[in-house]
Amino acid sequence: MLFVSYARLAQVGGRPAKGPLEAAPEIVVEIISDSETQRILEDKLADYIAIGVDECWVVRPDARTVEVLALTPGGVRSEAVYSEGQAVASVVFPGLAVPVAEAFAA
Repeated sequence: MLFVSYARLAQVGGRPAKGPLEAAPEIVVEIISDSETQRILEDKLADYIAIGVDECWVVRPDARTVEVLALTPGGVRSEAVYSEGQAVASVVFPGLAVPVAEAFAA
């Protein structure tokens, strides 16, 4: 899942009628599967940094947590880890908060 704001789309001339988006999303949500290794996640994070993603929410179903990572050209910084009963708070979009339980709702 990803989120691209209207402001970021405007920077690249809006949403294209066809083809891929030219704008990098501000936030991506990465759900860790049982087969995903730390190295695979690190590679994905490096790709996200390279295209200009600002924030990644890492959902870990086994631990039932969501970690917010700030992505910068200088690297990855863990901002917070949230568990059920809490709401994930975005660094990029102050005021955006999503209950962790919603990430695991069937």
